[in-house]
Amino acid sequence: FMSTNRNKRSAAIDLANPQGQAIIRKLAEQADICIENFKVGDLARYGLDYASLSKVNPRLIYCSVTGFGQDGPWATRPGYDYLFQGMGGLMSVTGPSRREIADDAPGGGPQKVGVAVADLFTGMYASTAILAALRHRDATGQGQAIDMALLHTQVAMLANLGANYLATGVAPQRAGNAHQNIVPYQVFEVSDGHMILAVGNDGQFA
Repeated sequence: FMSTNRNKRSAAIDLANPQGQAIIRKLAEQADICIENFKVGDLARYGLDYASLSKVNPRLIYCSVTGFGQDGPWATRPGYDYLFQGMGGLMSVTGPSRREIADDAPGGGPQKVGVAVADLFTGMYASTAILAALRHRDATGQGQAIDMALLHTQVAMLANLGANYLATGVAPQRAGNAHQNIVPYQVFEVSDGHMILAVGNDGQFA
């Protein structure tokens, strides 16, 4: 809580109360951006969804952050970073490779990243989308609704691994500390411990 809310000002508002809803609408009249992460449909019940608030302020940029997005069969489900690291494929490529440890050995199965990367990257993607929407508003005077989903972001984060799969049809595997496409790009054991070597081209290798 302290890491994500430091230096923010806050107010506790009961959205189920008509007076609370009026406060939100009043804020929306003069706001540039609204960011919400309620479950899909929750705010529409109170007339606080994008369709409603954009009537109060057509210039409003309204960013909704959910687990699975605003539509689709799982849209109403809640979710957490850990879930999306697994569903999005990240846990299947994180951890020791098969050469380093057998799949059925302790520690050889799915492994999450040490920080909540799905949460953090979704925030970064949201920031980029909001900035693009601000630029669009500068040009047109119109706000926009942004649909930001943790699962979508996590899948997009696989980047080169996704490209590898599309090019070869082979599902990516755990590579440990090695790189899927570049060698040498890994950890080496040396006399006094370990050394990380990251060599991106032939000139660097020489």
